[in-house]
Amino acid sequence: MEFLSPEKITSLIENYALPFIWAVIIYIVGRIAAQIISRVVAKMMTKAKVEETLVKFCTSLTYIAIMAFVILAALENWGSRQHHLSRFLRLPDWRSAFLCRGLSATLPPE
Repeated sequence: MEFLSPEKITSLIENYALPFIWAVIIYIVGRIAAQIISRVVAKMMTKAKVEETLVKFCTSLTYIAIMAFVILAALENWGSRQHHLSRFLRLPDWRSAFLCRGLSATLPPE
Protein backbone atom coordinates (compact mmCIF):
# COMPACT_ATOMS: atom_id res chain seq x y z
CA MET A 1 0.00 0.00 0.00
CA GLU A 2 1.73 3.08 -1.29
CA PHE A 3 1.16 6.47 0.36
CA LEU A 4 1.33 8.59 -2.80
CA SER A 5 0.35 6.52 -5.74
CA PRO A 6 0.26 8.07 -9.23
CA GLU A 7 -3.54 8.02 -9.13
CA LYS A 8 -3.58 9.98 -5.86
CA ILE A 9 -1.10 12.50 -7.20
CA THR A 10 -3.17 12.98 -10.35
CA SER A 11 -6.30 13.35 -8.26
CA LEU A 12 -4.66 15.95 -6.02
CA ILE A 13 -3.47 17.95 -9.01
CA GLU A 14 -6.90 17.86 -10.65
CA ASN A 15 -8.77 18.73 -7.47
CA TYR A 16 -6.52 21.38 -5.94
CA ALA A 17 -3.69 22.62 -8.16
CA LEU A 18 -5.56 23.25 -11.41
CA PRO A 19 -8.43 25.22 -9.84
CA PHE A 20 -5.87 27.27 -7.91
CA ILE A 21 -3.88 28.01 -11.06
CA TRP A 22 -7.06 29.04 -12.89
CA ALA A 23 -8.03 31.27 -9.96
CA VAL A 24 -4.65 33.01 -10.13
CA ILE A 25 -5.03 33.47 -13.90
CA ILE A 26 -8.53 34.91 -13.44
CA TYR A 27 -7.21 37.30 -10.80
CA ILE A 28 -4.26 38.50 -12.90
CA VAL A 29 -6.31 38.99 -16.08
CA GLY A 30 -9.12 40.65 -14.10
CA ARG A 31 -6.71 43.02 -12.40
CA ILE A 32 -5.23 44.07 -15.72
CA ALA A 33 -8.72 44.57 -17.16
CA ALA A 34 -9.77 46.61 -14.11
CA GLN A 35 -6.74 48.87 -14.49
CA ILE A 36 -7.42 49.41 -18.19
CA ILE A 37 -11.10 50.14 -17.65
CA SER A 38 -10.28 52.53 -14.80
CA ARG A 39 -7.84 54.42 -17.02
CA VAL A 40 -10.45 54.65 -19.78
CA VAL A 41 -12.99 56.02 -17.30
CA ALA A 42 -10.44 58.58 -16.08
CA LYS A 43 -9.58 59.69 -19.62
CA MET A 44 -13.23 60.01 -20.60
CA MET A 45 -14.04 62.06 -17.52
CA THR A 46 -10.95 64.25 -17.98
CA LYS A 47 -11.92 64.96 -21.60
CA ALA A 48 -15.41 65.85 -20.40
CA LYS A 49 -13.74 68.39 -18.06
CA VAL A 50 -15.04 66.86 -14.86
CA GLU A 51 -13.47 68.04 -11.62
CA GLU A 52 -10.26 66.16 -10.79
CA THR A 53 -11.46 65.02 -7.36
CA LEU A 54 -14.55 63.44 -8.90
CA VAL A 55 -12.42 61.79 -11.60
CA LYS A 56 -10.18 60.18 -8.97
CA PHE A 57 -13.19 59.07 -6.94
CA CYS A 58 -14.98 57.50 -9.91
CA THR A 59 -11.79 55.86 -11.12
CA SER A 60 -11.18 54.30 -7.70
CA LEU A 61 -14.81 53.25 -7.40
CA THR A 62 -14.70 51.62 -10.82
CA TYR A 63 -11.50 49.74 -10.00
CA ILE A 64 -12.80 48.55 -6.63
CA ALA A 65 -16.13 47.39 -8.08
CA ILE A 66 -14.48 45.43 -10.87
CA MET A 67 -11.93 43.91 -8.51
CA ALA A 68 -14.70 42.79 -6.17
CA PHE A 69 -16.24 40.77 -9.01
CA VAL A 70 -12.82 39.48 -10.09
CA ILE A 71 -11.94 38.31 -6.59
CA LEU A 72 -15.31 36.61 -6.17
CA ALA A 73 -14.95 34.92 -9.55
CA ALA A 74 -11.43 33.72 -8.72
CA LEU A 75 -12.47 32.41 -5.31
CA GLU A 76 -15.54 30.72 -6.75
CA ASN A 77 -13.42 29.01 -9.38
CA TRP A 78 -10.82 27.93 -6.85
CA GLY A 79 -13.37 26.70 -4.35
CA SER A 80 -15.69 25.07 -6.85
CA ARG A 81 -14.49 21.58 -5.89
CA GLN A 82 -13.81 22.16 -2.21
CA HIS A 83 -16.75 24.36 -1.22
CA HIS A 84 -19.02 26.93 -2.73
CA LEU A 85 -18.22 30.47 -1.67
CA SER A 86 -21.62 31.62 -2.84
CA ARG A 87 -23.26 29.68 0.00
CA PHE A 88 -21.41 31.80 2.52
CA LEU A 89 -22.07 35.09 0.73
CA ARG A 90 -25.82 34.67 0.26
CA LEU A 91 -27.93 36.97 2.35
CA PRO A 92 -30.94 35.50 4.08
CA ASP A 93 -34.23 35.83 2.29
CA TRP A 94 -35.61 39.27 3.11
CA ARG A 95 -39.15 37.94 3.11
CA SER A 96 -38.38 35.54 5.95
CA ALA A 97 -37.37 38.47 8.16
CA PHE A 98 -40.71 40.13 7.53
CA LEU A 99 -42.63 36.88 8.02
CA CYS A 100 -41.08 36.40 11.43
CA ARG A 101 -42.35 39.81 12.49
CA GLY A 102 -45.81 39.38 11.05
CA LEU A 103 -45.33 42.07 8.43
CA SER A 104 -45.92 39.85 5.40
CA ALA A 105 -49.27 41.48 4.72
CA THR A 106 -47.52 44.76 3.86
CA LEU A 107 -45.24 43.14 1.27
CA PRO A 108 -46.14 43.10 -2.41
CA PRO A 109 -46.92 39.67 -3.88
CA GLU A 110 -44.18 37.87 -5.81
